[in-house]
Amino acid sequence: MALSMNTPIQANDIDTIEALAPGHPVFQLYGKNDDSIVIKAEGDETKSLGQHAQVLAVVDPNALHIVLTAQERQELRRWANSVNASDTATRNALVELNKVLLFDLHFSSRKVKYGNDQGANQKTQVIFKMQPRAGLTDLKKASSKIRNQDGTVDKTDVRLIAKALNASGGLEQLGQILAADFFNGSQDRFSAPFYDMYKKNALVTEGGAYTYYEGTTKKSKRFKIIQNHGNVFVYMDGKKARPIGLDFFDYGSAARDYSLDDTEEIESRSPWPGRWLINGDDEAQARWLIAQNVVDDLNEVLGPRDRTFSIARTERLEKNAANRFYQGIDQGIAALKEAWEQKKLGGTKPAPGLLWRIGILGW
Repeated sequence: MALSMNTPIQANDIDTIEALAPGHPVFQLYGKNDDSIVIKAEGDETKSLGQHAQVLAVVDPNALHIVLTAQERQELRRWANSVNASDTATRNALVELNKVLLFDLHFSSRKVKYGNDQGANQKTQVIFKMQPRAGLTDLKKASSKIRNQDGTVDKTDVRLIAKALNASGGLEQLGQILAADFFNGSQDRFSAPFYDMYKKNALVTEGGAYTYYEGTTKKSKRFKIIQNHGNVFVYMDGKKARPIGLDFFDYGSAARDYSLDDTEEIESRSPWPGRWLINGDDEAQARWLIAQNVVDDLNEVLGPRDRTFSIARTERLEKNAANRFYQGIDQGIAALKEAWEQKKLGGTKPAPGLLWRIGILGW
């Protein structure tokens, strides 16, 4: 059988392996008939990653993640124990895979330290599979190529990302991804607005810091609302570039745990960002602020377009970009609400944290 999202992984179907991000448990498995699948291990002490993936898939089916079954994990172990790699890259990938599988075999039923989580939380492991995405790049990698320390400039990827966002449905798709992130409680891609008591409770935003080079001088700035531009992804779908919602699990968020339904626990670190998805005038105003600031951040990090005439637009994103992103957020809200009403979200036994969210949103 071919390696795919629709069929179980079997040892006999795997030919070889490639480590996609050295030092991180992300691998591409290649089959024997020009087929392949990506697998990734994540620490997840809350056992909520599957629910997060389900929410994201509502607004971005191309980012579908499927948690591996116990049988699939066993098949991976069987293949890893039987293969004899002849080249260094494959041997190194197998070493990293075996670390994941050893953890999975001995510790997945316990709570143990996993990864480099800043809170040193006790975690268990989830392994999931996803479709390989050609030409995958992110905003951090792309922007670093136009602000290199050695002075070289390569605008290929920033142009690709701008083209993907300006294309029909592109900015709207990124807005939908934000809606799903906020519903899940994730602020690892975009940060949520908040009322600042030191500024007469004005609604403000503050994103993450980023570094760049001007010549050989290293400088830093802070985004208005983007938290981590390395989590803003674009891939090639045939000949068309599209945004995609990868890396959606925020380990720093108390709201990540779908087993919780107590407001004090869920919002112990910060308010649930999904509150900005509520159908209200104040929330709509906040979403418009979000849209404007996201577009400002994107234009800033993508850099200006080179234009011969001074009257030509220098921003990489189109003039109507903020409105399109705003519409995308609202489209994401509508899609999540519809999925809930049709029982495509949560199924017949919704998690306590999902019910809590639905109650807050008034759905």
